Amino acid sequence: MLVIERLEADPWFNLAAEEYIFRNYHEDVLMLWRNAPAVIIGKHQNPYREVNLAFTRDHHLPVIRRISGGGAVYHDAGNINYTFIRSEQSGDLVNYGLFLQPVMAILNSWQIPCELSGKSDLMIQNRKISGNAQHVFKNRILQHGTLLYASNLEELGKALTKGGSAYRDRSIRSNLAPVTNISNFITNPPSVVHFQEQLSAELIKVFSPATRIRLSNHDKKSIWSLAEKKYRTWEWNFGYAPPYRFRSTLSIEGKQIKIDLSVKNGIIQKIHIFDSPQAAGWVSLLTKAEGIRHEENTIRQYLDANPGLAAELGMPSQDICRALF
Repeated sequence: MLVIERLEADPWFNLAAEEYIFRNYHEDVLMLWRNAPAVIIGKHQNPYREVNLAFTRDHHLPVIRRISGGGAVYHDAGNINYTFIRSEQSGDLVNYGLFLQPVMAILNSWQIPCELSGKSDLMIQNRKISGNAQHVFKNRILQHGTLLYASNLEELGKALTKGGSAYRDRSIRSNLAPVTNISNFITNPPSVVHFQEQLSAELIKVFSPATRIRLSNHDKKSIWSLAEKKYRTWEWNFGYAPPYRFRSTLSIEGKQIKIDLSVKNGIIQKIHIFDSPQAAGWVSLLTKAEGIRHEENTIRQYLDANPGLAAELGMPSQDICRALF
């Protein structure tokens, strides 16, 4: 097994690194790494449903889609991420226990009383410390997970507040659960760096023989390129969401007007307006937003370019924008 040592904290780079190594290395791989603060969503999730986007915007937290399924998670420097990549010639590829059991055994040997919950979570006293997800291609499998060691749990809770019931889709839902930090269960807990080093050393014993390596300059250049072309793009992080419908209301002269947006690939396909005279000028202006991104900055730019919409509705453009998310 190759143990790839990575010190980068850039979340776009780190997610791109997983995909690059998965596709370009043929050996079994173990990586432990940490990210700067970010929200990471599953491949088949709708960020508008799973993430408090107002909070992430105001606190400059990137929202990044990964290649594996599962739910949304919060990363920061107090959270340790582990990645296992392997090839399997036969048998069940989707076997979370193959890597979760050693992690759990190591923590238990350190008197950290964690246990498996469901197929892919680790818990301490009914509070979650680790969630896991997988990506499979042919006979190759990537399994990665989080370990909350000393994370900012208050920020985690605020960032992962769901977007509400106004969205209708078939996206994967996050299974939010009470969380805790591993360091709360250690007397005189070591630093997160030292804890990560100890965990890495124990995992290497389990999966020996192991060879420690670092990414080559060629690898890093390719990973940065993948990060720019994919993981930093709106098309991947938001546009890749499954098709959805968003339902809202506008209060116009004391009357509640229903609005229904159909969105595919992040683009507004159709705007349906109910209980309003279809001849109203504002209706025509609003429906002309069909074909643009269902994204706050894009909607704001559209409203700024069409001031007649706010004038006819008799409300500030920011209120109109707020009603469309």
